[in-house]
Amino acid sequence: MKVNSTELQNNFGKYLMLAAQEDIIITRNGTEIAKLTALDDKLQDHGSAVNQIHENAPTYSYGKKATYEYWIVNPDNKEVTVYLFAEQNIQEFTTFKQNEIVQSYLFEKLQIAVQRIFR
Repeated sequence: MKVNSTELQNNFGKYLMLAAQEDIIITRNGTEIAKLTALDDKLQDHGSAVNQIHENAPTYSYGKKATYEYWIVNPDNKEVTVYLFAEQNIQEFTTFKQNEIVQSYLFEKLQIAVQRIFR
């Protein structure tokens, strides 16, 4: 499924749930820029998730570096960890918990309250 970044931003919870069933390709001005996808249900920890992301992730051009961002949503702990990758390395990551606002590194206006994800 393809969705533009504005639609994703306005209905993030909806697309997060749909990503469990199919990949969501995010576009900006008609160009594919990101993919929202479900990780393997068998992953037990963030280390495994990060390894899977690193091995299987597509890269997108952002400035002069190959950059991509992944959100790992943990329904057990009701938290979201956002990873920013650049040149095949984790540049930054932040874990957001209840009563916090998840913020994308790459999309300035993409924000969502953690409690909205886990209603």
